[in-house]
Amino acid sequence: MATKYRPYLTPPELEIIISSLKQTSSNVSLIRYLEDFAFKISRDSIKPNLTLKPSIEESLELELESRTSKPTLHQLKVESYTKWLNNPSKCNASDIARVHMYRYENDLMDATEESEYESKIDKGY
Repeated sequence: MATKYRPYLTPPELEIIISSLKQTSSNVSLIRYLEDFAFKISRDSIKPNLTLKPSIEESLELELESRTSKPTLHQLKVESYTKWLNNPSKCNASDIARVHMYRYENDLMDATEESEYESKIDKGY
């Protein structure tokens, strides 16, 4: 019997792993396993194994800066990419631009897509 370990992943992290595996791996059984796992999470069929309790500062609402700060560009790109993976029709033009940026920066485009993206950047789009 093989020893198995369970990682603690957020749904967006799991989607990124699945997307990366689809582009870089031929291990269909692992991809299907992770897709099934992500599907169960999205349908609330399984409950989280780890839920972090809020800190005392958060409980007392003393961390005003973290609640009012704007998300970083990286966070926006990950959110847009996750939305695009789950339902591309819900993405607006800003989401699509961030998706292209995220895919380009993380080597998730094929050579043709990369050259098209680079030519658009050169033209100022």
